[in-house]
Amino acid sequence: MARIITVASGKGGVGKTNLSVNLSIQLAQLGYRTCLFDADLGLANVNILLKLQPRFTISDIFLNNLSLDDITIRRHEGIDIIPGASGMEYIANLNEESINHLVNAFSKADDYDFILFDTSAGVSKDVISFCMAANECLVVITPEPTSMTDAYSLLKILMMNGFGGRVKVVVNQAEDVNEAKRTYQRFRDVVLKHLSMQIHILGFITRDSSVIDAVRQQKAAIKLFPNGVFSKQISSIAQRLIDDSPDNSQDKDVGTFWRQCMHFINTPLKLVSQRRKAVKEQETKVKPQGMDTDTKRFVNKLVKLLQIVSGELKDLRGLLDTSDLSKTPEVIENDFVEQVQVEKPVRKPEPKLEPEYLASHAEQVMEAIKSGVKDRNVYCDLNIQDGLILSSDDNTAFMQAITEITTYAVRLTPQGKHIRVRAENIYATSREDLPIPEGSYGRVIIEDQGVGMAESVLVKLLHPSSDKKASDSPLARASALITGVGGYISARSELEVGTVYTLYIPISQASREERDATAA
Repeated sequence: MARIITVASGKGGVGKTNLSVNLSIQLAQLGYRTCLFDADLGLANVNILLKLQPRFTISDIFLNNLSLDDITIRRHEGIDIIPGASGMEYIANLNEESINHLVNAFSKADDYDFILFDTSAGVSKDVISFCMAANECLVVITPEPTSMTDAYSLLKILMMNGFGGRVKVVVNQAEDVNEAKRTYQRFRDVVLKHLSMQIHILGFITRDSSVIDAVRQQKAAIKLFPNGVFSKQISSIAQRLIDDSPDNSQDKDVGTFWRQCMHFINTPLKLVSQRRKAVKEQETKVKPQGMDTDTKRFVNKLVKLLQIVSGELKDLRGLLDTSDLSKTPEVIENDFVEQVQVEKPVRKPEPKLEPEYLASHAEQVMEAIKSGVKDRNVYCDLNIQDGLILSSDDNTAFMQAITEITTYAVRLTPQGKHIRVRAENIYATSREDLPIPEGSYGRVIIEDQGVGMAESVLVKLLHPSSDKKASDSPLARASALITGVGGYISARSELEVGTVYTLYIPISQASREERDATAA
């Protein structure tokens, strides 16, 4: 029977799909029959990473009554791939007949040695269900505190629902070996203390520029750069996975896995901790006096929220504690696999944010940018035109919009990458095909090296119609600020490459005269 391994993370952007693809290919190169299932039911990512355009996807099993053989991509880089389909949330509403059809379709997949399920990021019900149905769960974390706290939340939900499999951890995107060891040690200690759950290290992956090159070329890094650091670390992880095989008596056939998975998808999961239950039982004891009904209800909810937050932060404090970063790291486990030691890359120093020409508008733009990238390990390359002229009356809105955009761009940009900003004065003509009148404008171009997004999503975030959630996004707020003063925001994006935002604000005649007088 196949070893079924679910790959999860709790947070997006940690390299989970990249790990799944390259690990699957490495297992195949070692002679193991390997199948990779793109289990992101909201947005299929394996197809994008490997530049695949599958004729059929898993949705065709339900909608067009196709078989598993019909949809499987055979022997791509040595592995079989079951393509995922974006927008498959309807899987949670399948009837018994459709579930039986699904189970029967996958019951013939037991001739594999490994089946890896690359799930979506987060703790959605389908992710939890895939993890609960598998005997092995591979959790990917990075040194970022948000990655560790989200992964902790994932394990907490699994524990609350009676997960009985094994949890293995890969630390990705570490600067060096020591940071990887500290990250795992901190994560393991908190999980053991608060969840009483045993986790096991599978290996770690340090930063390697070849991975970014491979993503841009939409190819597997282990095939493009077989002798690189990343490939050697993937090889070590694959060997550790092979050597750390669980008891065969615990294996389940693929049909059983799918039946259990569909059971969890269609059964309410426990998503509320015991602490929340205790708070709910106690909230009736809060009986403020001298208040109307609405005020009492608000106070009760506030007290409940504070109790929950206080308890949850106590659990997560160990993950966020960075006081031991200067200490010598301990050896994590006696059987920790030997990894490739790489030299820590030299980081580009933070650029000075003060230009030689101290024009007030240029200073304001740079202060807004500095506010947007504050306390984040992302570098800002600035090219601010000396003597930048902006409309004095509309400056506040413009600076707020720049702060919103840069803050959002930084959130989607991995550590160590750059945000490039250019600010200048232009004269827009009708030939530029912009939805703004011809005239003088201050223009700020913000380019990130982030994960990018689909154009349809970008348009929805910048210009929401009736979607209240989208209208609260930083991009929508920035767009509203700029259009409110007669300006315009345009943007373009490419997945795995980044996004470019261009902000225009009209310059009034009074502003130009004021600038000329100041210069004189």
